[in-house]
Amino acid sequence: EHGYAVFIIDYRLLSDGAKYPSNIEDIKEAIAWAKTNADKYSFDLSHLYLIGSSSAAPAALVAAYTSQDPKVRAV
Repeated sequence: EHGYAVFIIDYRLLSDGAKYPSNIEDIKEAIAWAKTNADKYSFDLSHLYLIGSSSAAPAALVAAYTSQDPKVRAV
């Protein structure tokens, strides 16, 4: 109704034994899914925001700031 699409991203937690950068890769995979399916679901990706609390906040920042880093799979 207001033009927002919201995704809740489930990612592997380092506290559960996942290895870095798997959590960041999971976030980037979700972003890639949104990009791939934007036309199908009428998403406007001209404004894409990553928001998180607790451990998701720094993970969102790392995903955003490493989008061109070859060591962390980019989307």
